[in-house]
Amino acid sequence: MLGARTTHYRGTVTFDGLRAAQDAATDKTSRERQTRSHDQFIALELDKNLIMDLWIDDDGRTRQFRMRGATYKMPDNAGEAPTVGDPLDMTAAFLRINEPLTVTTPSAGDTTDPGALLDAQTG
Repeated sequence: MLGARTTHYRGTVTFDGLRAAQDAATDKTSRERQTRSHDQFIALELDKNLIMDLWIDDDGRTRQFRMRGATYKMPDNAGEAPTVGDPLDMTAAFLRINEPLTVTTPSAGDTTDPGALLDAQTG
């Protein structure tokens, strides 16, 4: 991480684990959060497991985050089994922290709401 000392954490999120957490949630806010996580897992078409790696610096800031998993592709015809999809492998690295920056707002035509895309896929 560009010379920053970090601690590496790794964990695996499973479909069954998300379902169990959803069932075990004792309050409305927790249930809603678990339901959204479960729905996102399905929308990403993940096949069973999502492996997550997180690197945290000595100040407790995320320096890098990676998630990987196998995916499936739903068939076009009812009754057919899902097939193997493209692998998911996404890494976000935070190279500079606490530096001034300028953000220019894009025009509305150049933006997409990722939450709306997930909502459209999950119904």
